[in-house]
Amino acid sequence: MRLLKYLFCLVLFTGITMPLLSSCSDDDENSSAIEGYWVTGLEGEGTPEMILFKGGKFVALSFDRGENVTAQKMKEWVDEAFETHKITHLGSLSDKYMMDYGTYSLNGDNLVLKYSDEDGDDVVERDKVSFKENVMVITWLPDSSDDDEEEDSTVYYRYTGE
Repeated sequence: MRLLKYLFCLVLFTGITMPLLSSCSDDDENSSAIEGYWVTGLEGEGTPEMILFKGGKFVALSFDRGENVTAQKMKEWVDEAFETHKITHLGSLSDKYMMDYGTYSLNGDNLVLKYSDEDGDDVVERDKVSFKENVMVITWLPDSSDDDEEEDSTVYYRYTGE
């Protein structure tokens, strides 16, 4: 009987303390908040652009306003660019788009994008990012060397294919 009481107390103690010892990190929630497809400029304001954040990497495509580009087409091209860092079937649009790719990290509201250029050099930019439901606002902070430059914000909407 004494052994049974001891085992019961041990199981009870373990059942109470184990959930307290394992905790979730805020970093997991933040990084998953940004992962996915984000689109802006399709409503007639600004440049049409789509960004894919996935597994610590990103790719962004921007198009001239004059082209009638759908979000579904942009998603296809972003997927191809994410895998190959180039787009092979843009046809007449090939000279009317801009592609950026690289790696990202998210720490609180600090978004660090490391752009990879054709020379293999990385350019680091620090931005602020905020989320509200399916809306993301990225605020590009001015370069510390340029006092005249102001903050510039862009609103992105999560693209789910619907």
